[in-house]
Amino acid sequence: MKRAFKPLLLIASFSICGCYSEKVSTSSSEAFILSTSNYVQHDYEEISDKLLLWSNIFGIDKEAYYVYFFSKTCSHCGQIKEFMIEQALSRDDIYFVESSDEDVYIKDPKQTLGLTSIEGFGIVGYPSLVRIVSGIITLNVVGSPDVKSEIMN
Repeated sequence: MKRAFKPLLLIASFSICGCYSEKVSTSSSEAFILSTSNYVQHDYEEISDKLLLWSNIFGIDKEAYYVYFFSKTCSHCGQIKEFMIEQALSRDDIYFVESSDEDVYIKDPKQTLGLTSIEGFGIVGYPSLVRIVSGIITLNVVGSPDVKSEIMN
């Protein structure tokens, strides 16, 4: 009797405690999203009031803020999409710029530090995060780990 009970207990445990995992493929890489009954998927439309044009990143009337550069087709951006939207919904210092024809690409983001206007500004790729303090670029990082780390600090 004890032998028959253990497999039934194991099956019952998976039935009660199991979770649903949804696999989402994006272009060349894959991201895995854990879906539960409490999981909320966000959309960029939720932060439409925080969307900026490339040319307007210096136009925010705040002492310090972040500008997050993303592309809807970027798999790395997709990996931190939920995190970035959650942060933007709970904070007032994060703005977004979606990829466009205005984008300027550079090799070294350090060359943008100290800039006070869009002239000479660029990003290495997506996702990128820029911090502007008193109208001056003080940070320009690229890559989902660095972007997420900076926002969490």
